[in-house]
Amino acid sequence: MRLPPGWSRSLLLLVTCAAPLGAQAASGGVLRGRITVEGDTLPIPGAEVELLGTSLMKGTDSDGRFQFLSVPAGLYTLRVRLPGYVPAAQVFTIEDDQWVDQSLSLKRLPQSLTTVRIEGKLLKVPPRYEEVYARAARGWGTFITRDDIIRRNPADMVSLLETLPAVQVNDRGVNFQRCKEFTNLALPTKGQSGAAPGAHVQLYVDGVRRTGVGISLRNPSDANGGGIAGDEVTETLKELSPSSIQAIEIYSGPARIPAEFLDDACAVIAVWTRSY
Repeated sequence: MRLPPGWSRSLLLLVTCAAPLGAQAASGGVLRGRITVEGDTLPIPGAEVELLGTSLMKGTDSDGRFQFLSVPAGLYTLRVRLPGYVPAAQVFTIEDDQWVDQSLSLKRLPQSLTTVRIEGKLLKVPPRYEEVYARAARGWGTFITRDDIIRRNPADMVSLLETLPAVQVNDRGVNFQRCKEFTNLALPTKGQSGAAPGAHVQLYVDGVRRTGVGISLRNPSDANGGGIAGDEVTETLKELSPSSIQAIEIYSGPARIPAEFLDDACAVIAVWTRSY
């Protein structure tokens, strides 16, 4: 069928104008929020956030925040889970082009305290930190407790490390003198302990290594000496708030590093958060 003159052009304009409207109608909304400890403003990183009945799922970041983009309009149940906490859920509605904030607090599961002795003092700590404090009791490294952090009241994590004589903090990042000393040494032979040339300052957060994973080594002659990751350590530390920290282990040389942290390390900073 032939269309009257001018109709084909009108239809083309109609389709062209209608397409963006259809796409806009299906754009969905944005869901965001923050997960904290019940009765506190302490963030919970690593919590599993899920929209039930969908494939949308992700973990909270170091500040306990999450965000989902392009969530189709509708009624949803938001569920949050993390071992050691009581799961929580919340029902909400979202419309196209709407920003919805859904923040939840998780209640810790009740746990008994265990007693450990550090530098002659008896401390009561949750069982999940027992191994951390047991290492501190050996006296191999520098140990910073929650009480130490409260007393020093540092502006940030980097400022806290600046107060320690074993740690060197400058515009190149965080490093240790022992790392520079080991930079040009030969590889240790079988049965010997020590750091290999190019070993790095390694940072662990809640037992998970956050530095040197999948990153090529710097030239050992680099003035930063043995670390890949002066900046990498600093940037990761900036993600952490002193108020969220339970304890910090610092090992300034290979001879002092516990076996669980020794891989590719000339020095180690192990941070344990209160939400661990």
